Amino acid sequence: MARCFITGVELPLRETRVLDISAAYRALRDLRHRAASVERLIHQLGPYDDTEAYDPAKKEIYTRRDRRLICPKAAEMMTAVYPEGKLFIRWEEWRARRLSTRAALEAANEAASAATDAAATESITGNGQDSILA
Repeated sequence: MARCFITGVELPLRETRVLDISAAYRALRDLRHRAASVERLIHQLGPYDDTEAYDPAKKEIYTRRDRRLICPKAAEMMTAVYPEGKLFIRWEEWRARRLSTRAALEAANEAASAATDAAATESITGNGQDSILA
C-alpha cells in the first residue's frame, strides 16, 4: 500500500499517480512563451496614438487620442496568442467601457471630495459645537 502525499490516504500502488516532471517543465516553458507573447501585444498595441477621424458636421478631419486600432483579420490572427480570453473588442465596446469607467471614477472622486470637505468643515466648526468661527 502507498500513501498519498497530499491527503495521506492509503491506496494500492497501481492506482497512484506521479508528476511527469518533463511534462510539467514543458507546460511551464509554454506558459512563459505565451506570457511573453501577450506582453509583446501590450507593448505594441497598448499605447495611445493620435488617430485621424472625419467629422461630417464640420466636414473636416480632426485628430484624437485613441488606442492603436487594428483590423478584424489581424485581431483574429493575434488571438491565437491567448485563445482562452477575449483580448480584442470592437472599438464601440471599448469606447463605451472607457466612458462609463471615466464617469464612475469622476463620481467616486466627487464623493470623496465631498466627504473630505464635510470632515474639514466639521473639524473647523468643532464637531457641531459652538465654534469661534460662528
